[in-house]
Amino acid sequence: MDRLDQFLIPVPIDWHLHLRDGKAMQDVLRASVGDFGGAMVMPNLVPPVTSVEKAMKYQKEILEALPPLSTFTPYMTLYLT
Repeated sequence: MDRLDQFLIPVPIDWHLHLRDGKAMQDVLRASVGDFGGAMVMPNLVPPVTSVEKAMKYQKEILEALPPLSTFTPYMTLYLT
């Protein structure tokens, strides 16, 4: 790229993706994986994700719900209280 008025985003990241669990999570992931290489996950769960251990468990659930061969990366957040 020689022009200064252009830039390339090879794989965009969704910086605010709300996921739930179960079928709702799978439906949202299916839609997101097609357009994004990853997402900053805002888990809307009850009880909330309030520890690193809970975030890692939820991340594992997300990774298991992804389509085969997906390279989508869920970047995890915590609910601060």
